[in-house]
Amino acid sequence: MTLILERVRALGASVIFVLHDLALATQVADRVAVMYAGQIVETGPAHDVLQSPRHPYTQGLRASAIEFGAQRLHPIAGVVPPLSAMPQGCRYAPRCPQATAQCSQRPALSPRGERLVACWHA
Repeated sequence: MTLILERVRALGASVIFVLHDLALATQVADRVAVMYAGQIVETGPAHDVLQSPRHPYTQGLRASAIEFGAQRLHPIAGVVPPLSAMPQGCRYAPRCPQATAQCSQRPALSPRGERLVACWHA
């Protein structure tokens, strides 16, 4: 990973990493895009998104991350829907603790400071 990052910086290039490790993402990325069920739900500066997430899914990811010395895990409730049965509107709504009737309409990625967030309640 270090070699890749050194080459990218030396060349002034960009690279896209697909990661499931939030800690690694904060170390290697300047910007992140968090996806749920194939859609971007939050994007912005890596440190901001991962330290103070605005989308409920990003919040759930951060809360469910394994921390050294933690006594309990905090998984996100429910399961990802199959691609053949995606819910109308916000794809995260069936699992979201903040979901309301408005979530039956798909939210657009909307500016929230330096970020874009796809949530009616963010």
